[in-house]
Amino acid sequence: MNGSGIVHCQGDIVNCGEELRLRTVAHHAARKELERQYRLQVLHNAVLQIAMEPLPLHRQLRQVLSVVCTEEWNMLDGRGIIFILKLPEKRSWVQAVVHGLGKESLPEELTNGACFCGAPLPRVERNAGAMEIPFHHGAVGDFSPHLCVPMQCEECVVGVGIFFIRNDATTDDGEENFCWTLGALLAGVIRRKWMEERFQENLGRLERSLHGTVDALSTAAEIRDPYTAGHQQRVAQFACAMGHALGLLQDQLKGLHIAGALHDLGKLAIPAEILAKPGKLTRTEFLLIKEHPQVGYEILKNVEFPWQVARIVQQHHEKLDGSGYPLGLEGNEILLEARMLTVADVVEAMASHRPYRPSLGLDAALEEIARGKGTVYDSDVVDVCLALFSREEARRGWTESGRLPCLSHWKC
Repeated sequence: MNGSGIVHCQGDIVNCGEELRLRTVAHHAARKELERQYRLQVLHNAVLQIAMEPLPLHRQLRQVLSVVCTEEWNMLDGRGIIFILKLPEKRSWVQAVVHGLGKESLPEELTNGACFCGAPLPRVERNAGAMEIPFHHGAVGDFSPHLCVPMQCEECVVGVGIFFIRNDATTDDGEENFCWTLGALLAGVIRRKWMEERFQENLGRLERSLHGTVDALSTAAEIRDPYTAGHQQRVAQFACAMGHALGLLQDQLKGLHIAGALHDLGKLAIPAEILAKPGKLTRTEFLLIKEHPQVGYEILKNVEFPWQVARIVQQHHEKLDGSGYPLGLEGNEILLEARMLTVADVVEAMASHRPYRPSLGLDAALEEIARGKGTVYDSDVVDVCLALFSREEARRGWTESGRLPCLSHWKC
């Protein structure tokens, strides 16, 4: 081989070496990029998982910060703050959660549209278009440079995330864009939590309104029969105590309590002189009294309760052996809640004073339901009733006036 051939071969070797080096560099760069993308995807999935958990908002945000501010997050130095828009009319941002920083060194609010470093906060005007990357803010005081990430949802900024950057870190568009995605995700979480809070507030108002209406109807029925004032509420409490002991769900107890508070609503249709008659009722008068469960059902049947309140009211004088009224139902044809009201109603009525007789006493009432156990009254309900009154605190709460012992600690 002549000299020129040797030189040519050496040139080829050099070119091959350079090409191999470039390919190695490209391979390492591609591998690094894949690792970065994988890391970002893992972080994204972790944040999504936290966002789906049924946790209070501040706990969700705290967990997100603890995940994002990790050693794997190359650009950040492990410190972050999230401020949430709490006063829309003043456009002030209230500190929500902090990670890796002493709260005493941070302001409680960001006002006047400025970050604590003095730089403008992200602002998104309607129809102004979305920003592509977060805002970079320079170092201030003891704080290193930081990203100020808007949390935007439906053209409205509801929060600001501030993430501190390591002094020796190089900027990374991919990680910055992830911060923007994170801000949008957290904005959705914040918005959803706010909607849930409003829903719960509205639900609470509706429940208070419902119970106020129920109490008003119950009072209206008892005003016409002053001798049984408080009877419906005591029956409702006692029935709920038995329902709780029998393992009824909280939602079932709510329906039972409302039915108990309204079980004598049908007495509105009975003349007051019959309700307050001190002597024995005639057969006609007693037949009128027996109409009150059906009248109560007619009043309540078109009210869209989430429970079978009307049917429970209708059945609260039914007996297992079919001797009750107004339908003559037997056994399991009678709703469990109605069977509870039956026992509670008998015990309260017998143990309380009535215009036509004095109180028969608690012991007589308990003996009555014990005799009818399994034939007239539901066995499980009777057992629970007797067990409740076997407690010393229950009997000690009994007074000479014939009132039932305080059952407030058994209320649903």
